[in-house]
Amino acid sequence: MIFISIIKRFFSYHAKSAIYFISHICESTTAKTDSNGEIVWNNLDQGEYQITEVKTENGKTVLKEPIKVTLPITMTDAEVKTYKADTSKGKKDTDYSGKWYFYEATYEVTNDYTFILPQTGGMGIWKYGFIGVGIMGLLTGGLFAYDSLNRKRRRRRA
Repeated sequence: MIFISIIKRFFSYHAKSAIYFISHICESTTAKTDSNGEIVWNNLDQGEYQITEVKTENGKTVLKEPIKVTLPITMTDAEVKTYKADTSKGKKDTDYSGKWYFYEATYEVTNDYTFILPQTGGMGIWKYGFIGVGIMGLLTGGLFAYDSLNRKRRRRRA
């Protein structure tokens, strides 16, 4: 049996309302995580799958990139050692390729909280900054106008 499972967690609890979209060649379906934060797609055909997180709980981020899976997952002996794969769940082709074939894939997805910019100062403080800049602009403009009038008067007297 070929299957893919997703386990959705946020730190110490399971996400119960995440929605995922899985697509394979011309087929696609949408599923929602259960009360344990899990989704399982059973009896899948061999081939490439793309799993996209469509929606998650409020205040949490969705995955930026989709999860791409090719079933069965093939590994060499070196990759099995590197990734510490459970060989009891795989089959080794001893006759031809010498590779391991895994027909079950489980992905644990953890997401972070959405980033909210901290608000420093207080609400409305920025307005005083704009008012201050406006007053400084008016004073500077008034100074230039006064100076140009004084120059004209000095020229007339001279």
